[in-house]
Amino acid sequence: MNVLFLDHQAELGGGEVSLLEFLKALDRERFNPVVYLGCKGPFSEELASIGIEASSLDIPERFRTLKRDPRRRNSLVSLAGSVFT
Repeated sequence: MNVLFLDHQAELGGGEVSLLEFLKALDRERFNPVVYLGCKGPFSEELASIGIEASSLDIPERFRTLKRDPRRRNSLVSLAGSVFT
């Protein structure tokens, strides 16, 4: 069974390290991980080292570097809405 994993970036932060550890433990006979990243980078290289090829979505940098704004709960949704409308 294919399982999709999506990450907006390819840097090695806490979420990426956790996902990497999860993928190392994943039963590859039962599940086929399909990974898409916002761009190529250190995380895609780490994935390749454990036999998982990550595809790149080539998301523009201004979106890959967005951080959550604790003052505006839906800041990313608002930004996406303003860009795509």
